[in-house]
Amino acid sequence: MDKYNKSDNCFYKKLKFLQFLKEVDFVVIKNGRKCFIQVAYVMENEETIAREFSAFSPIKDESPKYILSLDAIDMSRNGITHLNIVDFLTQKNDLFLS
Repeated sequence: MDKYNKSDNCFYKKLKFLQFLKEVDFVVIKNGRKCFIQVAYVMENEETIAREFSAFSPIKDESPKYILSLDAIDMSRNGITHLNIVDFLTQKNDLFLS
C-alpha cells in the first residue's frame, strides 16, 4: 500500500469514527455538469437495496443519481435511476448529467 492509499484510508477511518460517513462511489463531472453513481454487484435483498439507495439521502443536489448493478429488474425509485451495468457498459443505456 503506498502513502496515498494510507492517507485515504486514515481519512476514511476518521470520518467513519466521527459518524460522518455516508458515501457514494462516484461523482462524475464533465463540462460543469454532474451526476452521482453508486455501484453494487447485485441487490439481492431489502437490506442491500436500502443501503445502496440510502447513500444518496444526504445529497440535496438535484443532479441525476444512478445505481448500477447486475440486476436485470429495474429497481428505480424516489428519483434514483437503476441501470443494469452490462447495458451501461455496452452502451445500451447512458448517463444524463445536469
